[in-house]
Amino acid sequence: MKNIKILGILLFGVILINACGDNASDPVTYTNTISNDLNSCAVAGCHVSGFSFGSFANYDDAIVTISFGRILGALRHEDMFFPMPKIGEQWTEERVQRLEDWIKAGMPE
Repeated sequence: MKNIKILGILLFGVILINACGDNASDPVTYTNTISNDLNSCAVAGCHVSGFSFGSFANYDDAIVTISFGRILGALRHEDMFFPMPKIGEQWTEERVQRLEDWIKAGMPE
């Protein structure tokens, strides 16, 4: 349990550093933006390759999982959705909106 907490703290730091370094002029793509957000979901036994409820381990897996159409409701903790993430803090609305914008843009790699 202690290792999971330490891993969570480290991942939060990496995500925070990456978020602070984003260049607003860069287009939102999987490679330069979304992968950093989704990688936090593919650790500690959650959403890794082969996970029965969807994987965010790579672009192809993410496309399939997102195509189920449940991710935004889960991240926003809406009624009738299982709230995600199960481990860690709820995503900010800004982060969820970035994901939604990427989905609406056709999920560019």
